[in-house]
Amino acid sequence: MNESQRVREFKQVDEQNSEPQALYLLSDGTAQAVRPWVFCNTYIPQPRRTMFGAFNPRSGQRNMLLSLGSLTAILFIFYLVRLPSDTHTLDLHTAWGRVITTNSAGKNHDNRHPVERLVAQSEAAFKTLTRKQSKTITEASAEYTRRYGRRPPPGFDRWFGMAKDHDMVLVDEFDSVMASLEPFWGVHPKTLHARVEEMSKAGNLMRLVLNDTGLVNTVGKIHQHFALIQRVLDPLPWRDVIDEVDFIVSTMDEPRVSVPAEALELAKSYAKTQKSTIDGKSPEIEPADADLHVHGFGHENIWEWLVDACRMSDPARTWEASYEDFNSTNPDLSFVDDRAAIIDPCMDPTLHHYHSIWTSPSVVSLTKHLVPVFSQARPTRFNDILYPSPFYIERMEDKTENKQVDPEIDLPWEQKLDRVYWVGTANAGWATPENWFKLNRQRMTIMTGSESPQPVPLLERTSISGSEKTTWKAKTGLLWKDISQYFHLRISRIDWCPNPSCDVQEAYFHPEREEQNDVLKNKYCLDLDGTSYSGRYYRLLRSSCAVIKQTLFNEWHDDWLMPWVHYIPLSPRGYELGEVTRFLIEEPEGREIGRKIADQGRSWSKRLLREEDIGLVILRILMEYQRIMSLNRDELFYSG
Repeated sequence: MNESQRVREFKQVDEQNSEPQALYLLSDGTAQAVRPWVFCNTYIPQPRRTMFGAFNPRSGQRNMLLSLGSLTAILFIFYLVRLPSDTHTLDLHTAWGRVITTNSAGKNHDNRHPVERLVAQSEAAFKTLTRKQSKTITEASAEYTRRYGRRPPPGFDRWFGMAKDHDMVLVDEFDSVMASLEPFWGVHPKTLHARVEEMSKAGNLMRLVLNDTGLVNTVGKIHQHFALIQRVLDPLPWRDVIDEVDFIVSTMDEPRVSVPAEALELAKSYAKTQKSTIDGKSPEIEPADADLHVHGFGHENIWEWLVDACRMSDPARTWEASYEDFNSTNPDLSFVDDRAAIIDPCMDPTLHHYHSIWTSPSVVSLTKHLVPVFSQARPTRFNDILYPSPFYIERMEDKTENKQVDPEIDLPWEQKLDRVYWVGTANAGWATPENWFKLNRQRMTIMTGSESPQPVPLLERTSISGSEKTTWKAKTGLLWKDISQYFHLRISRIDWCPNPSCDVQEAYFHPEREEQNDVLKNKYCLDLDGTSYSGRYYRLLRSSCAVIKQTLFNEWHDDWLMPWVHYIPLSPRGYELGEVTRFLIEEPEGREIGRKIADQGRSWSKRLLREEDIGLVILRILMEYQRIMSLNRDELFYSG
């Protein structure tokens, strides 16, 4: 192997700096010095393997649409280049989601920092949200029908009464949960029962039955999921609204169901017409592929198997993503406005580089059929039914190992350090010599480190010519290492890796444990995904720090926690973290916003993420599920 072959996967960005920062072990046993922030710039798709029968995309369609997609991309880029320089970019939609960029304030002369604008926008939306909640069962029933196109399930009045008795705040906000349930209205109940029976034989699942005897575990180990679901349901008179439900719960952090887009759209169309309850057929299964398939993945790139969850018109099906998209030496500065849009991998095909769930999961077991599996979190375009994570429930009350926030340790805001803090295990996927520095926890730690040569996009306040007003302009020439004093991101343990990548990471990160409550000494607590969602989220929200949340996962509480009001959202790339942090720490407006978000996140989470709220959420989900699984489900509804 010659020298050019050894380094062919890496792009040299700093020819002058010859000091290596990490080692990449080659297949011949030799070591090549590379910098971990220099990413592979060529993506070579692996051949699609035949799996799950009829669900593989047709190559002819794909090639034709690829050409059309490329032309569309060129025209779109030309359009962006031709945009007038004074465009007010608050309402500019990029190819993959709505974001706020940093062109001049333009015609509206809104000279606030983008973070200020987002906070004001979100606070107004939050006030509207809380003000419009239903006060009576009549209002709640009408709102349910307006949102979901059908009448509420039986017992809805009794559930609403429980919610009011327990001072539940957001009685109408279940859109995320209802969206995860909707496709199953397009599958016949007999088919769903058969799939539950078949799927319960797979690993890492529990089968539970709730009936007049209580909660019964029928398949799988008595896991903490069982005990915690039972704990939050038992204080409620759930027998008033539940007869019997038979459901399966994933005991894994990762999701279990990813259905091809064409099949999902067909199921949704059947759900609207309720056709599936008439003909008894399952819309998303072709006759030649009627058996339920479950396939285990691990330690491999599974994006090529999951991309069929995107529509044929989506960028992920028409563009070939490359690592050049991932490795930006001149990153744009944008701030999260529409969280749902920016975490959709079908609209942004480069997202699969930013999380191990697609590139190198430790363990993932998937089916491409619509099977009603209850899961704690899922990325966009997965089809599990969302329910509250038992880990959150456990950690709200667990006083062992300092998992509960101790007010004597949680310093007042004024005494906290002006920095962003995250310390955790490098367990965000299966780390190999080729990919460990791309996994999100390692990547964010490297990017914000004191040796990082990556350019950091920042803003500076400047005067408007001929006016006493100021505006915000891009500030160039700085690197992440120039503002590294604002960050304390550390890897405390190396996990989920084979050697030699474990040894390489040990040598680079020098992992060292820190006290778990050290996070409470800082004003800004960063929350990063691991193999799936982060289980420390509620604990951080209940502290007196302001939570900065970076995640690609959707959870049931997404309707209840408002970005820029209760937490600070961070994009998957995270490039804006430098300017967000600088603004919050250096600018007087930012310091006030940071303190305010910390206060609001703490008070709001204590008000509506209580154990009784979570019990009511689980009960509501089971009510909806019970109706979906009933053979006469079209005749079951609250008639008040």
